[in-house]
Amino acid sequence: MKIFLALVPIILLILGFFSYRYNGKKELLKMDLVQFIYAFFLTPTMLIWIKTVVFFNLESGLNITDQEDKFLIDTIITTLSFFIYAFVVIHSLTKTFAIKKAKDPLVDIFEHSEYFHLWLSHIVTYSSGLLIILSMGVINMYKPILIFSNKSNLYLGIAIGLVLSLLFYYALAIYKVESQKRFDRVMKLQIYLYTFGLMTGYLIFRPKYSPQYTLFWCSIMFFIGTTALSQVLKRTRKKQLHQINKNKALVI
Repeated sequence: MKIFLALVPIILLILGFFSYRYNGKKELLKMDLVQFIYAFFLTPTMLIWIKTVVFFNLESGLNITDQEDKFLIDTIITTLSFFIYAFVVIHSLTKTFAIKKAKDPLVDIFEHSEYFHLWLSHIVTYSSGLLIILSMGVINMYKPILIFSNKSNLYLGIAIGLVLSLLFYYALAIYKVESQKRFDRVMKLQIYLYTFGLMTGYLIFRPKYSPQYTLFWCSIMFFIGTTALSQVLKRTRKKQLHQINKNKALVI
């Protein structure tokens, strides 16, 4: 373990050094490749390494075993890591803009930034939300939650699942209409696959309709509701496009 912890920062430094040969030469997801590596690989790995080293020393060196003390230290380190990581990503993105500007002074930086705002960030954010809800359902399918024993927990979970499906539909519906057909397809594909997966899991494992499986029923009601509402999304898009075209006609 000690050898591994010692090797990690050395490996990261070597990777960071050799990646600079591609500075301004290659892109990944419309970010400069070097900046992408720093933002989404080197920095997260380094922050995790720091946290691991701290907790390794807390237990083996400082002999801190109190859970409250560990929780406080973990909260402080995690919060600081979030701040550091946020500014590293900001730097990597703006550095990418600077590299593009240096290559082509006439480049439209706003148009380039809209890719991250309108496509990449929304895909990651929405997909992560779907994966979190799916994971809750899958885990609860295998592992019942014994602390939930009241029927009201089950009914509340089902209600929350349906409300979340409405909120997710609303989030999709208010999303910018122009050039979002691909985005809608990606979201619908995930929704259908996850719904099919949970329904298949239900048929195989037969989780009971009981409070111990509240998260599963919350998850499956969310995906059933979202699947149903996704059928409405197409009509919503048509209305939005019609309104946009109508407004353009009035301007002309």
